[in-house]
Amino acid sequence: MLRERSLALVLAFVIALLLPLSVANPTASNPLNNAELEIQRQQTRISSLEGQEKSILTELVAIDTSLERNEKELESLSAKLSATRYRLLQLEGEWQRTNEKLREKTEILNERIKNIYISGEVSPAQFLFNSNDFYTLLKTLTYVQIIAANDAELVRCVSQEKERLEHLKDEIEGNCEYLTHLKSEYESRRKSLSQKLKEKRNFLYKIRREKRLSYGKLRILKTRASLIRSKMHQLQPPSRGIHAGSFRILATAYCPCKICTGSGNRRTSTGMPAGYGVVAVDPRVIPLGTKLYISGYGEAIAGDVGKAIKGYRVDLCFNTHVEAARFGKRWVTVEMRD
Repeated sequence: MLRERSLALVLAFVIALLLPLSVANPTASNPLNNAELEIQRQQTRISSLEGQEKSILTELVAIDTSLERNEKELESLSAKLSATRYRLLQLEGEWQRTNEKLREKTEILNERIKNIYISGEVSPAQFLFNSNDFYTLLKTLTYVQIIAANDAELVRCVSQEKERLEHLKDEIEGNCEYLTHLKSEYESRRKSLSQKLKEKRNFLYKIRREKRLSYGKLRILKTRASLIRSKMHQLQPPSRGIHAGSFRILATAYCPCKICTGSGNRRTSTGMPAGYGVVAVDPRVIPLGTKLYISGYGEAIAGDVGKAIKGYRVDLCFNTHVEAARFGKRWVTVEMRD
């Protein structure tokens, strides 16, 4: 029996030693320190946004320049294309007139050849019997040959002109097709650049909006941190505390509920949000704003005062009433870290 009772006492002693450690929260946060870290994050964020803004502005200038150059090229191409199409219309009219002239001359030549050589209306025999002498006959035949040769030459010249016009027409049509294709490419590029410009402007608007929000958050954070420090300064008595290093102190626990605070106010007397990591102290013993490490609790900051917290007392804030009730009241070791 004595042995069993001794074992039970040892076990109870071990549990009593381990119980404070079991409720320690290694992730306890320091609201004032968190505010300062958030201020640094917002400043870093603003710096990053300003860098992005500068980069986008540079890209916008480059896109605007490319778009302006593209518009000038497009305007020049449109003028060339209009002139080429006008020239093509002129050539088509000229080609039609030449073609009509060739058709008329060809018909005349065919008709003359038909009358002279096919219908028999004018034949070498007629010239022979109707001519007074050989000289007259030769002269007449030569005249007929000259007329036929002149008509054939005229047809040949008109035909060559028609071929030249057709070749020039094909060349201009090819040039017109090339200019149309080139204009289409520039129009497509203009559309792409305009879309990119719109996207960059929207992104710039978003960045500037985020920057304004970040500046707003930064101002709020700085104001809150300044108000907390100012309130701490007001609550802090002339004495800056009587302790440094580590010492033993009596700890109680509370949470921001109505049962513990009477009002449910989730702000401490210094303006900090009440929660795990914020503790009430007597500023004559522990200066407000001091970072602490409390055995069985974890990292904390002296961020509150209370009427009942006098001398070697500390009131630890928990997130829930159950946690506060479980902790109860006990002696703890406080290590002052700054």
